Amino acid sequence: MGVALSRLRNISVAAAMVAAMTVTLPAEIAHATNEVFCAGRRDFLIITWHTSISRGISCFANAGYVNILGGTWVDEISTGNNDIIYDDMNGDRVFIKRWTVERYWDMPRHVKGFTIL
Repeated sequence: MGVALSRLRNISVAAAMVAAMTVTLPAEIAHATNEVFCAGRRDFLIITWHTSISRGISCFANAGYVNILGGTWVDEISTGNNDIIYDDMNGDRVFIKRWTVERYWDMPRHVKGFTIL
């Protein structure tokens, strides 16, 4: 009976530790940045970009991260109503505040992703 009581006590202590960690650790907030139709709106994150075979304008809404596989050359960033950070292919993380337009016509940025804060 002593061994069973000892095991029960160990299980109780482990369960209490798990419960304490569950209560004290903050839950991760899930964010979903998604591409949206621009529709002439200026409050979205608007990216003017090009690759070796195409070019375009993309708009994004909602907080979160957008990964650009292989990287894209960015000619202009209009942050709209968003503070953002972009990850440059050289490893830099660049913060740009809301309602800012950055133009890189003479030297486009090679970007691998964006975070809308």
